[in-house]
Amino acid sequence: MADAMEVMMLSIIAPELRCIWKLPRWQEALITTVVFVGQFFGAAIWGKFCDKFGRKTGLVACSVWLLYYGFLSSISPTYVWFLCMRMLAGFGVVGGNQGNTLVSEFVPSKVRGKCLAVMGSFFAIGSIGIALLALVTMSTLGWRWMLALSGIPLAGFICLSWWLPESARFCMLCGNEAEAYKTLQKVARMNKKSLLPGRLKKIVVAERGKFSDMFETKEMTVTSLLLFYIWFTAAFAYYGIVLLSTEFLTQTVDNTCTSKSVGSLSGECGFWCERMSTEDYIDFIKTTFAEFIGSV
Repeated sequence: MADAMEVMMLSIIAPELRCIWKLPRWQEALITTVVFVGQFFGAAIWGKFCDKFGRKTGLVACSVWLLYYGFLSSISPTYVWFLCMRMLAGFGVVGGNQGNTLVSEFVPSKVRGKCLAVMGSFFAIGSIGIALLALVTMSTLGWRWMLALSGIPLAGFICLSWWLPESARFCMLCGNEAEAYKTLQKVARMNKKSLLPGRLKKIVVAERGKFSDMFETKEMTVTSLLLFYIWFTAAFAYYGIVLLSTEFLTQTVDNTCTSKSVGSLSGECGFWCERMSTEDYIDFIKTTFAEFIGSV
């Protein structure tokens, strides 16, 4: 959900900042780019962090990180400061993927796919949520308030994180059998069920894989390269469409000032931009509902 709000927020806020700070197109695009640069470096680091300290600890830590730098983004005084804060926020948002890991280690294999699909629907909820928030705040309170208020779901998760149990499988991998048993007892009690009799079976920890293992054989090399290509094309197409959606809604016929345009840097309106109107936000929300269809 936080990941979806982050992506959708970029498509809304970048055109707005172009108008406010009179940014050229390449600087507007850089607002989006730095977030994905942060995600690139954060993916591997958060993965190792959660493998060492736990899934729950990693989720809470990345949520605190994202909430902190998301709030600092809302009070950034200059364009450069904003870029730095958004890159650090991008570094934190990718850690939220550990939620999928936590769920997959809890639920039985026969329903694991369904549970992960249900979790995917929250991506759509986050997308619609940020669009609704923008509709309410952008024309009245402004982009800073939208950024600040978008952290409310994260703040709620952090406050309720005491309830979230650690992965029992992770506890067993760390040799903490007592903590794993305690977690399973808590889950059984919450579901009003009796814990099955018996003892937990110790998990044999295999040697951790290396990046080079993906290219160890010819078959592995081909499979790895195909997966790289599939993920690249899927991400390229999806994020490209999402980030261009606001451009489609506010695009003018030519490079001239209109009633919705904001100021110019020259007498001939060499600089122009458009803010989204209420109708544009409503259209944006309608198109965002397609996320639910994709989840199904």
